[in-house]
Amino acid sequence: HRYSYQLPVTFKPSAQNLKISYWKRTAFYAWEYVEKPFTSTKIDVPANTYIDEVRIMPGDALMTTYNFDERDNLITQTDYKNATSRYAYSPLDQQTAEWDADGNLLWTMEHNYAQLKPCEDENASPLTASISGSSEIVEVGDQITVNVNSSGGCGEVYYSWYGVEQNGTEVSLGTTLEGEIEFEMFCANYLTLKCRVSDESGQESVTVRKYFKVLPGEAADDLDKVSISIHNLATIQLYQKLQIVLYASGVKCNIPKIQWYKGSTSGGSYQLVDEGPSPDIYYTGPMSLKCVMTDSFGNKKEEVFIIIAKPQPNSTN
Repeated sequence: HRYSYQLPVTFKPSAQNLKISYWKRTAFYAWEYVEKPFTSTKIDVPANTYIDEVRIMPGDALMTTYNFDERDNLITQTDYKNATSRYAYSPLDQQTAEWDADGNLLWTMEHNYAQLKPCEDENASPLTASISGSSEIVEVGDQITVNVNSSGGCGEVYYSWYGVEQNGTEVSLGTTLEGEIEFEMFCANYLTLKCRVSDESGQESVTVRKYFKVLPGEAADDLDKVSISIHNLATIQLYQKLQIVLYASGVKCNIPKIQWYKGSTSGGSYQLVDEGPSPDIYYTGPMSLKCVMTDSFGNKKEEVFIIIAKPQPNSTN
């Protein structure tokens, strides 16, 4: 969704301790799992963000999440204690290893594949690959074309493409039979495009990479397009939650990091109290609230609010 909005939730919170979970699409079109206390009847969704599989459940509910690769192989399993097990597979999708939540290798297996028909009557040369294509310095929104040339191997050759973000997050961009990919440059400061080339036998594979430095381009003024409103600023009373809404009309990239700091009205130091576009912050007395937004390229923007409740008139009988 290109504009910020609020998604209504029909399940009304009760006195029971509840939590909400959903999947949120992040930069590079990766999906991130979100789980937090459920204290409202709406979900604030920033601009250019997609959410899916919204669940509301008791606060002590146990949840296990699973991640699969582009070939539907289970690669990670995370339990309710946030302990993650990992699994590895061969090019022909047979499981080859398993690690427990502490990173211990539980077992490994090596598969010896028989020669497939394309190589029965010939001696295949080793599989080699090289990568070429667009320049290494690009802008957000640029159309990128990258080519991988390969030779040798056994039978059909498969090209599996991956995008690797600066923090190491790897996202599949699909598998093709041709050594070419076209895509629109994502919102990332640095980007590695990785291509794993494998042959039909599953015995040969080689990986090549291309590195990009990404300039903001169309996203250069994203932070200027973001504004904050506290809807109940004029009527706030003690122990009420601040109704904070972010507006991001026309933003090209998501603002990946939003931090909220609380301080006194007289200045001095601030203390980090929450993160994200929908913070749980309550008015406990005169305060200074600072929001620090950081975009994909490390640029920052700050907004400061001085919050003082107005005296309420005495009620009369």
